[in-house]
Amino acid sequence: MKPITSLETGVLPHNNRSIICIKQDSLKIGFFDYDLNLMHSISEFKLRGMNEFHCLLWKGRAPYLYNIKDKCLIESYSKLMGSTTLTDKGLILNSRKEALLQYYTNTDQKLEWEISLDYENRLYALAWSDDVLVGNVNEANKKFGIDLKSGKKLWELDKEKLKLKSVSGYIGNNQLVKGTLLSTNEEELFCLDYNSGEKLWHLHLENKLRMGHVIADKNMFLFVREVNDVYLLKIDLSEGKILSKELLTEQIQRLQVYPQGNTGTFGQLSYYDNELFFGANNQLVRLNLSSSKMEIVFDHTAEFYFSKVIGSKLFYSDNNFTTLVFELESSDQEA
Repeated sequence: MKPITSLETGVLPHNNRSIICIKQDSLKIGFFDYDLNLMHSISEFKLRGMNEFHCLLWKGRAPYLYNIKDKCLIESYSKLMGSTTLTDKGLILNSRKEALLQYYTNTDQKLEWEISLDYENRLYALAWSDDVLVGNVNEANKKFGIDLKSGKKLWELDKEKLKLKSVSGYIGNNQLVKGTLLSTNEEELFCLDYNSGEKLWHLHLENKLRMGHVIADKNMFLFVREVNDVYLLKIDLSEGKILSKELLTEQIQRLQVYPQGNTGTFGQLSYYDNELFFGANNQLVRLNLSSSKMEIVFDHTAEFYFSKVIGSKLFYSDNNFTTLVFELESSDQEA
């Protein structure tokens, strides 16, 4: 299995349903179709986000919207100060100095609502659906949900209400999966109804060192280490149940595929057609989920870090700020 091309950037692409947006150099962005044919490009901007119709760009510290179809800039956001996040229908401005959120529409750049959450700390780990925004409060260890249409706060939870046992007190990251909010910290997985904040399930991973995970359909595939053994867990995200636990220690030792440096984790996992792909230092490894067979499919000259599957292509960045692109439709070819 060999890369079909390489990109001179360590930043993974953004994409919508028909276009892949790739950083080509420090201030150049290319727009490609799913066969990686260049459609057009723009210069002097940095890429920060993408939806079906727009890209979020930055020039200096000023945000701009770029209309992909019309190939034109919308400059009315350029005077906004703060961290910006592009959703499917609008732009969220997160103040740099206080817990203030503002929401602007993509179509007419109108301020729809703003809300001050009365926190002394900034907000982070924002995630959104069509109608709900969720996030965390820095240092306060709180998690909240906001109605994207009205700006009304729907719920708020802290570590005590969530009954977390994490020693660090970290309240977990945020990922929206099929109508729910999935959060993980170093010891726990838990799932909330993102409209109400109601906890749906809670899974403790005591004495297990997490080594990387990926979500596929209704399941999470998670590498964990217990003492000297490595396992792959398959977790049902609808109920928080461990469906299977595969011992991988013998294959890892035989192939000598080990976690990255001192991190204790593998490179970011990606899923495609019942197979997992992950980096183990400078090696790209494929794990067939039907047979549990693990094999090295590519030896690289640098360590694999971050990955993403778009269509049938695997994008994998390395520590030399290069991204290799693999065609997965033919991933059963000889390594």
